[in-house]
Amino acid sequence: MAPKSDWTLLINPDSRLSDNFFSECERTLESKGKEYSIISFLMLKDNQEEKS
Repeated sequence: MAPKSDWTLLINPDSRLSDNFFSECERTLESKGKEYSIISFLMLKDNQEEKS
């Protein structure tokens, strides 16, 4: 699994990791469409694994 910073660059090259990281991703996913849904899924899955 790629680091979250890689996901950020992949989705939005101008964004940086922040407290609003996931909300920024959600807005980007909404604007980009379903082609990014798998990226969102993988990020959420990775985040859940870190918390457990």
